Amino acid sequence: MIPVRSLSHLLPAATYGEALQAGLLQLAGSLIRLAQPQLIEHRKELLSFGWNHLKRDGSSCKYHAFLAVARFLVAFHAPEKITLQVRLHACSSLSFQVHLPRHATV
Repeated sequence: MIPVRSLSHLLPAATYGEALQAGLLQLAGSLIRLAQPQLIEHRKELLSFGWNHLKRDGSSCKYHAFLAVARFLVAFHAPEKITLQVRLHACSSLSFQVHLPRHATV
């Protein structure tokens, strides 16, 4: 069994595609939700994994990263400072673009 701490060295973010990143983030979020007691000793790595994907520019996996980090915050009762940082980053990275059809009536 490979320790969680060594996974980041085996799979650097640049070597795998967006689909695998999204799958890994979904898996991390599900593990946090379903196996929280077994993951207590790996909290730092789980948060770091999600946060690194959340910070990446141009990543289509931000949605999955935000869900994984949000599940982490709920499961492990993170300090307010970390929760605030995540919320501020999420708000600043969201781009609200409204696309109305050409024939839309208001």
